[in-house]
Order: sequence, then C-alpha cells, then structure tokens
Amino acid sequence: MGIIVHIEECSTCGKKLLDYDDAIKLQQKVLLELEEERTVLSIGNSIGITFPTWLRKIFRRGDKVRIRFDWDKMEATLVKS
Repeated sequence: MGIIVHIEECSTCGKKLLDYDDAIKLQQKVLLELEEERTVLSIGNSIGITFPTWLRKIFRRGDKVRIRFDWDKMEATLVKS
C-alpha cells in the first residue's frame, strides 16, 4: 500500500508488534482507500461493481463471498467465505 512500517518481535512470546504511529498511518491509508466512489455496471442480466486493484491481494477470481445488505443504511458488507 506504499507505507513502510516498523515491526518488532517480542523476544518472550514471539508476537510481532507494529509501531503505534505506523499503525495509525496504515489505518488512515486503508480508510481513505475504502471510501472510493464506484459505478454500478451491467453484466448480462446482472449488475456488478469493480474494486480497486489493491484488493486483488484479498479477493481472487472465483472466490466465494457473502453479501449482507442493510436497507436502513443502504450499505452492503462483503465477507470472504
């Protein structure tokens, strides 16, 4: 995502720890990228939405997803199965 972060490993438990300031920067970057406006497309008799290229690391062609729609908020939640 274009951000260099500092990670340290705990010598006792082996957990990897992210620097607090870097975690904030990373969170802000992710939130900005998630607020993109997209256009609904026609795909045959269905509709579709394209996703930013960086999401290819999470979703691959053929992946199964569950869509939950909140009618009150007009929001869709996409969950990888």
